[in-house]
Amino acid sequence: MVGPSAVPGRSKWAEEDGWGEVVTAAVLLGAIFARTKAIVDRAGAAATRTLTGTWPG
Repeated sequence: MVGPSAVPGRSKWAEEDGWGEVVTAAVLLGAIFARTKAIVDRAGAAATRTLTGTWPG
């Protein structure tokens, strides 16, 4: 699978891409987003605990 940025002038979801490739890419992007969000949320909670002495929530 070649990433969209590797091919100049190609849209993110090209017409030639099959459903399997599109769904796989979407799942991968979702997993990366979820992992990044969890890391940022955890870091924010830890920083809040450091500053205030209590865990948020």
